[in-house]
Amino acid sequence: MATMMDPSLVMRAIKEEAAAERKLKRRVKRREYIRTMMQQYRQREKQDLARLRAEVASLEVELRHLGAKERNVKSEARPHDDTTLSWKDVALALLGERQLSFSEKQRLARQVAHVSTIAWEMNEWVAVHCPPLHMSPRHDVATWRDVTLLANPESRGLGKNWILEQMHHNTECTFVTLQRKLWNEYMLEPLIYN
Repeated sequence: MATMMDPSLVMRAIKEEAAAERKLKRRVKRREYIRTMMQQYRQREKQDLARLRAEVASLEVELRHLGAKERNVKSEARPHDDTTLSWKDVALALLGERQLSFSEKQRLARQVAHVSTIAWEMNEWVAVHCPPLHMSPRHDVATWRDVTLLANPESRGLGKNWILEQMHHNTECTFVTLQRKLWNEYMLEPLIYN
């Protein structure tokens, strides 16, 4: 008994089979391409290796030839003396000293730049916050009491030390002025008796 199949199912099956066949052909073609590329790659690697081995052999022959020439020149130039240093030893010693002096130079340059920055900041800070010293200190004029500190930690520390020194040197003058003010206020207060 023959069964009738739905034509849409038959068409779908044919399309799926055709798609699977195309996919298989693409996969086979890709594998062939990869195989060919790998064969070419391996062939190039073999050629490069053979070329490098030949170059090594050639350079070794040249090295032996130059070494023999150098030995002949050395033996003819001067007799061997155990107290003389070879130029390689001298160059190595000088290289070490050069590296030490170069690193020391870099360290000193960084230190000079750092100290120069702090000196410049402190110069600017003093110029902004300190009036010229052509008169004696006065308490009614803005002085070291109205300064701001810098952001750089070392400059900030120097500024704090400067402020502390100003406070220390002006302590007596400040207390004398304060005593006078307190005394005047106390004496001028009206006496109130009950």
